[in-house]
Amino acid sequence: MNDLLSHAFNQKVSLLVCSCEKSKKLIPPFLELFDANVEFKLQGAITLSDDFCSKKVKLYGIGKAHAADDFSSRILQALKKIDTPYTLLMLDDFFLFQKIRTEIVTSAFSILNIYKNVGYVLLQDKRHESELEKHESGFFSIKKNIPYRISTQAAIWRTSYLHKILRKGESAWDFEDLGSRRSNHYRDIILFVGNYNPPVFPYPVGGILWRGEIEQDVVPFLKSNDYEYLLKCFRVRTRSISVKEDRIRNIESLSKERSRKYKRIVRANHLYLVLSVFLKFLRYPSRWSVWNDKNY
Repeated sequence: MNDLLSHAFNQKVSLLVCSCEKSKKLIPPFLELFDANVEFKLQGAITLSDDFCSKKVKLYGIGKAHAADDFSSRILQALKKIDTPYTLLMLDDFFLFQKIRTEIVTSAFSILNIYKNVGYVLLQDKRHESELEKHESGFFSIKKNIPYRISTQAAIWRTSYLHKILRKGESAWDFEDLGSRRSNHYRDIILFVGNYNPPVFPYPVGGILWRGEIEQDVVPFLKSNDYEYLLKCFRVRTRSISVKEDRIRNIESLSKERSRKYKRIVRANHLYLVLSVFLKFLRYPSRWSVWNDKNY
């Protein structure tokens, strides 16, 4: 990356790390791996009460008064520490296991500069081709009404668009689910860099944690990088990671299942209503008969 582009990136992009008090011990290794695998020197914010810093990163905390807030409220507080037009959003368990693809990341940054209607550029995700449309930038546009169009995976956001999507009181799941629905009502488009091997931002799919437990397949990586102490801080997940991968990679089918479940509930309510009317008819037939003399 040339010096001019590097300077522009450092000046216009802030790093925002989403964390909580329960996973606070992930931050030192997260920053170490970020320093080792990312060329940028960034300032930004973290959704914890304290400040954190490393060789390449300076993160400002949101204070104790807001550290116990919900996921979205903490991000909104952290955004008050950010005055750049773009925000690199990451979760605290996105442990980079090799160098990022700097040329793709800087391309995403340039596209946000050029196309003012781009809300954010997703840097790491698995998307099915049916969800995507080719964009003139060379990246892919994620169609509207696609489940989890809004994602917590690593992405460069237009800071104003992130403000627009967030709502106080929402969890990370609500942010993705309800935020995706809100995004359908805005003109902003959402871009995805594409599926690269190795990935643009190479970290375990979904992060090293799943519901507060460390995934089995990242244990060798943690041991080989002197992060074995994390195994004493978090339980190791016993279920196979394939369950998690299937859930992430087949998010559309999960959404369809949710939709089918909702339709079943609606049909059950309709059936209950019809049966109620029918039972009343059996109990009081005279009230419903059009041949009853009282009805004339």
